[in-house]
Amino acid sequence: MHAVMHSLHVFVCVLAISLSVDCVDRNNFKTCDQTGFCRRQRNQTPSEDNQWLVVSDSVVPAADEQSVEFRLKNSQSGVTLQAIIYALIDGQVIRLKVNELNGLRQRFEAKDSLLTDIPHSRLKVVDQTAQGFVVQLTGTKNKAFVSTNPFRIDVYSDDKLVIS
Repeated sequence: MHAVMHSLHVFVCVLAISLSVDCVDRNNFKTCDQTGFCRRQRNQTPSEDNQWLVVSDSVVPAADEQSVEFRLKNSQSGVTLQAIIYALIDGQVIRLKVNELNGLRQRFEAKDSLLTDIPHSRLKVVDQTAQGFVVQLTGTKNKAFVSTNPFRIDVYSDDKLVIS
């Protein structure tokens, strides 16, 4: 008897879920063909020619040693973006922020919600070549290796690769 009741409950739940799925009006949602962003991304094919690179003379460490700014350029489309690397929470967090260089309007930026007024840590460029540059987070063994062509960031903590 208990098994029959259990089976009946499962059947009713499955039936209720399947009916609620059929009640969704699909006309309220856009398809990929109806949005320009989605069409562009789907039509873009990965290739060696379509790469982001760091503009060689654009790497500028801030005077207060709290950030490093540089420009990224798409080798195929020619679009240029502004990138900023900065460190937070005693050099334990590294943040990369990328924005349009000449946007039509200012984009919304979400504020830090869990912690407000997060203190910035100091960092500096300790090595710079044509292949890239190294950002050392002051007072820690954390580093970010930024490759210029193609653009890539490898973050190390105690000489162990953490994220790439």
